[in-house]
Amino acid sequence: MRSQQLPAPQDPGQAADLPVVINNATDWLRQIALVVATCALTLAGLFYLVARDPQSVDRAKGFASAAVLGYALALLAPQILAIVQSILGVG
Repeated sequence: MRSQQLPAPQDPGQAADLPVVINNATDWLRQIALVVATCALTLAGLFYLVARDPQSVDRAKGFASAAVLGYALALLAPQILAIVQSILGVG
């Protein structure tokens, strides 16, 4: 059998600075949070549709409000981070 040579690794990008790496990680986490909030809101809608008693309706509404709060936090995360950095004098 012939051994197969792997290609040389490519340049991983210009992420040599720690702030760039942290920014990239927070962008990924924010996108994941938006996907999770979308799934949670969809499930809350389904729970609301199949709810038969007032307790289930209240639980579905609570689930929906938690999903909306998740959306708000995910969308406002960069601004919140900028405010905290300005208060702490970092960045």
